[in-house]
Amino acid sequence: MHGEIGARHLTVDEVAAYADRGLAAPERARVEEHLAACAVCRAEVVAVTRLTRSIASRRRWAVMAPLAAAAAVLVLLFAPWQRPGQQAGRLPVLREPAVTATVAPTPIVPRGGVATLPALIWSSVPHADRYQVTLFDQAGSVLWETHTTDTAVAVPETIRVVPGVPFYWKVAARTELGRWVASDLTSFTLSRARPRR
Repeated sequence: MHGEIGARHLTVDEVAAYADRGLAAPERARVEEHLAACAVCRAEVVAVTRLTRSIASRRRWAVMAPLAAAAAVLVLLFAPWQRPGQQAGRLPVLREPAVTATVAPTPIVPRGGVATLPALIWSSVPHADRYQVTLFDQAGSVLWETHTTDTAVAVPETIRVVPGVPFYWKVAARTELGRWVASDLTSFTLSRARPRR
């Protein structure tokens, strides 16, 4: 990285390296400190992360579509279809309506080893009106939980985050019809004690 990040926006290379998790710990810490204060760069990281996830999803479908077509052909060929005039041996299987897929929030900061813990920051979810953020300790116990309408929240200083010990967090978004979609569990380890304010 070139120069001090705090005085300028992140470069394209810095955003890409951060989104790909390709920065060394000191560089990542400087970028995360900048992201905590700069909404413009935070939005760019969110956009790059979403684009990366979208491309990965398309690649997965390119592989899965032919397999799904082959499975459909096998079902059509070998399924025990009821013929006209034949009595049904079983009742039809009734299913619930399909659940539409919604993009889950993506944790942005903190991830992996971090020098500071300025805030928990994640990507926004379309049509979400509330986020639930949960912080877990190393044993998986809930340390802290909060609800917000923003995509960033500061962890209160009363929550003890010990350096060198892994912590975990996730965020869930409430979308229309009261449905919730959650991020993957994300870990971070603080490399030094949080400064008192």
